Amino acid sequence: MALACWSLEGGDVENYGGHMTDNWTAVLGDSRYQTFEDPFSGMAVPKAEFNAVYGPACLAIFLGEIEVGLLFDENPMVEGEWRFSDDNARADLYDVAVELRLVREFDEVCAGESDEEKSIRLSPATPPSALQPKKSTQGGTHAGSPAEMQVRLDKVISLLMDGSMSSKRRKKLERERRGLSAALAHAEDSH
Repeated sequence: MALACWSLEGGDVENYGGHMTDNWTAVLGDSRYQTFEDPFSGMAVPKAEFNAVYGPACLAIFLGEIEVGLLFDENPMVEGEWRFSDDNARADLYDVAVELRLVREFDEVCAGESDEEKSIRLSPATPPSALQPKKSTQGGTHAGSPAEMQVRLDKVISLLMDGSMSSKRRKKLERERRGLSAALAHAEDSH
């Protein structure tokens, strides 16, 4: 059920002293709203925590006559829980949060790289030694002798030939392929 709440044309402004207020501030003061769906995880997050992360994005979206009911629907199974009305609504809030630098882009979150690693990767003058794969903390290793790296590179390339692989898995293997190729090139240059 989409709730057409806090419409400034609907007279709810008077409920807040008759002065213009953004719709998000009104929602924060209303006990009907207890949790909101996180656009990244899909989990119900308490209103205060949701506001701490996405509050500025909500202020930007709900300023003026935009109604909360355009993005969120009340969960009929859980009182006070508000879920995104659809995937477009979820994407809209997430995109605004990224633009405001409240959260990282989805690809960056999935890549799991630090800001330092990202700046090194994106730098046009990055030496191959900076791209050398690091030893895994899970017992495995990507670094090693050139022969070991070549075997792993060949396996990664063969895995990339699988057309039924998810795009997330493909991106991960592509990163590994680039890293192994750079490490092999560096190993050849140093000999």
